[in-house]
Amino acid sequence: SGRTGVVGILQTSRKWRRQGVASYLLEDARKYFNSLGISEMSIDVWLSSPGCVPLAEKKGFIPGKPLLAYPYIDIR
Repeated sequence: SGRTGVVGILQTSRKWRRQGVASYLLEDARKYFNSLGISEMSIDVWLSSPGCVPLAEKKGFIPGKPLLAYPYIDIR
């Protein structure tokens, strides 16, 4: 289709990490994009969170532009 679905930022609260929340949200986004006929998907990744790259790739997303880390912004 020539269009790319983009997830701008995905961050889970620390108490919910490693419980499948981000995985579920990326899978849901993939299904949504596919329902629109969009098969190319990317996600912007915080430089301070390189661990999300393997998860994003596993769900079919291409890591997009790296975002600068803001040390005082974090969801708790």
